Amino acid sequence: MRPSPSALLLALGVALGSAGPCARAEDPKPAPSVSDTARKEAVERLEKDLRAMAGGPYAEKKRDEIVKDLDALEALGGEDGVLAALEALAFDDDAVEQKVMAFAETVHTKGLVKPLAARLEHRDFRRRFRLHERIAHALAVVADVSALEPLTDLVGSESPRVVAAAADALAAFKSAPRAKRLEPVKRMLDRFESTWNLKESHRAEDRVAMDKARQDWEVYGTALRRALQALTGQTQLSHPRQFREWWNDHKKSTDW
Repeated sequence: MRPSPSALLLALGVALGSAGPCARAEDPKPAPSVSDTARKEAVERLEKDLRAMAGGPYAEKKRDEIVKDLDALEALGGEDGVLAALEALAFDDDAVEQKVMAFAETVHTKGLVKPLAARLEHRDFRRRFRLHERIAHALAVVADVSALEPLTDLVGSESPRVVAAAADALAAFKSAPRAKRLEPVKRMLDRFESTWNLKESHRAEDRVAMDKARQDWEVYGTALRRALQALTGQTQLSHPRQFREWWNDHKKSTDW
């Protein structure tokens, strides 16, 4: 029988209270303290449990246990706690996703960018569009320029809601170096312009695609426009043609 999350936390509390004196100043590499070791073991145990439960065939039945383990990891905190909590995302559940991503946004360290981006690329998560939206928001909260690449990839999503979430997140990076903003601007402009042109098409053969483009535009048109304004600094521009003309004239400039 595995220890309950509360038992793990209780054991950790005892370890914290019984931690010995600090290593001597002359020690070049102090050994981990009792409290550090106990905490690390608790995180690892919870991570292992979550991996087994969330990725197993009985995740739905183990929902309460999964939530309790997540509560324990939140109490422990830290980047390693979030990394352990990410194992719960194998369980495709709205409330669990929300809880894990809220934890990630609370910690919001640079070290979370790569593992979050990896979930976007993993075959088991490629069509988890609700999760993609939440990851986009979390990457904006982390606010490290390393998040620009996965967010830019999300601009090409087949889900219009994900495109909107990615654009909203990218708008937060208006202070990123110009070189880092080039590709996001290019990709957003391509999507912005192509959707507009298709929804305005008068060709009979485009009718089905035109209807979809109109629906997509309603979801992400405004988000793309605002993100383009933020990343280019051209708040006076609004129409796709205006952005395209500006881009053609300024994509090699260094003053934006």
